[in-house]
Amino acid sequence: MDWILPKETFENELLDMERSFLDPMALCHEGLNYCGNLLETYRSQVARSGFPDETAEIQFFKTDKPLVHGNYLHYALRLQLALDIPLMDLEQDRQHIKSLIEHAHKFLSRHHPMALYLLTGATHNDARYFLRKNRGGEGTARFHLQHFDPAFCTSHDGLVAHIRAQKSFQQHLLDLLGISPKMGGGHPVLQWTGSKTDLMELILALAEKRTINNGQATFKELVTQFQQIFGVDFGDPYHLAMRLRNRSHPTKFIDGLSRALLGRIDDLEG
Repeated sequence: MDWILPKETFENELLDMERSFLDPMALCHEGLNYCGNLLETYRSQVARSGFPDETAEIQFFKTDKPLVHGNYLHYALRLQLALDIPLMDLEQDRQHIKSLIEHAHKFLSRHHPMALYLLTGATHNDARYFLRKNRGGEGTARFHLQHFDPAFCTSHDGLVAHIRAQKSFQQHLLDLLGISPKMGGGHPVLQWTGSKTDLMELILALAEKRTINNGQATFKELVTQFQQIFGVDFGDPYHLAMRLRNRSHPTKFIDGLSRALLGRIDDLEG
């Protein structure tokens, strides 16, 4: 089935989008359009060609379709967050983000058996969960939203997509708060004592120069790391970046760094 986009190609397309858009709403709209169009392509191909065997059908509904559908749902959640955040102040932002993290946690806890089934690579219920002929009446439609089509859905592929979306959205929220489940607590050794705008200017310059991770580090990843290293809370980094880009002298801090470095070089040469 050569019409299925390879996972690596799909994820690279999303990474390119993450690098290309600073405006979170523009990014989410692009992500929704891309994933939505790919789902429609998949739906047409399934209706036209079907599957060569049940193994291929299970692979598609267990892995291939939920990958795209889950990212579609992820961008829908991020778009709603971007619409909500500008209406609040910084403390309200943090409280709202924390409430969304708790909501994602409750969803994942409620569907822990299915999440564990996927995590452990179990296969014993694959035929029941991911073959359309066994769909039955297990509440299929509620996890598919506008993408529900009886010929394009099984009993559990929509749930798998929602689990993927809630996991990735929860991580996105943790990144916004500068929290990483992989890192321990405690206070940062280094503290940024300049303005947040100055630090954001530096992060943007590094993101555009693409000198970290061979140019593969996204703006969001850089923001998360700098927040953790320096103990800074940007609130909504995307809106701060947009404000910085629109000011009359957007490279004020970088220009100051250049002058300081040149002055130091002159002192050494003297």
